Amino acid sequence: MEIATTTPLSELNSITESENIFGLNSEVNIWNDSCPVLTIPAEFVHKYLYSSVDVVLTTILMPIAICLGCLLNGSFLYVVASIQSMQTTTNFYLVNLAVCDGLYLLSASYEIRAYIVSGTVSCNTVQDGHISCVMLLLQFIFYIASLAFITLVTMERFFAICYPIKSLALNRRRRIFKLAVGAWLISLVVGFLYIMPILYVEKICVNWPDEERFADLPKVVGWCTGSLIPKRFTIFPIIIRGCKALTFGIPFILCTIMCIKIVAALGKRPLPKNQAERARLHVTRMLLVNNTVFFICNIPSTVLHIVL
Repeated sequence: MEIATTTPLSELNSITESENIFGLNSEVNIWNDSCPVLTIPAEFVHKYLYSSVDVVLTTILMPIAICLGCLLNGSFLYVVASIQSMQTTTNFYLVNLAVCDGLYLLSASYEIRAYIVSGTVSCNTVQDGHISCVMLLLQFIFYIASLAFITLVTMERFFAICYPIKSLALNRRRRIFKLAVGAWLISLVVGFLYIMPILYVEKICVNWPDEERFADLPKVVGWCTGSLIPKRFTIFPIIIRGCKALTFGIPFILCTIMCIKIVAALGKRPLPKNQAERARLHVTRMLLVNNTVFFICNIPSTVLHIVL
């Protein structure tokens, strides 16, 4: 599940410069200091509304995914806490990953409420105000933390299999704790960097087409498009896109290289004979599959967020 970072007014910072949003022929005028006016032609109204696919995803698939994800992550946390033999270095990172995933799902559940109060206007959270932007920030932080801990889990398995002597030094409790704290701190810093262009809700007064089918649409909407970055710093959006590319690209490249070396090292080893070695091999294979699925599922949405 990926973060919904865009709004129907992704170019709202440029509206006073008479730039067209989505390349439409919409007209934007400044009505007063607090509420710019956006006039939308009838043929482009659908760009600002939830589609039928959005409705299905938000009202059916998302609740199922959130409930299932929280249940599975919660079950894993309970098992690790209950069985002392499972409190290993690998599982320490996996516990943090489960916490990241669970918190991400809970913060993403706000999208359901956002749909309910939106008046069918996509991402309209004028009723909730800035809390919607805070929920976006949390999604950023927990998503980045997930990337960090997936990388740490892969790194731990890489050293354990390819460099077992070095892994003894890396698996010291103090070092493990420092790596985990570092992952969370990096996630906080990068998350705040991502949220800067969409820091707070801006109200927009919308002139919908004068047709009966649009009569019930809200006249005032709010999107997370407010930024503290001056508009003259046009390079800042490019910097954000570059950071998004690096945030995903670096873990992806590192994990890919380490996974390839893990597979190569395992291929040279004889089949394990005792149960403990077989269990470790099973965990390693499970992590390889998990990494593959995670990155494959996130590549399309990541590319989309970088390009748009």
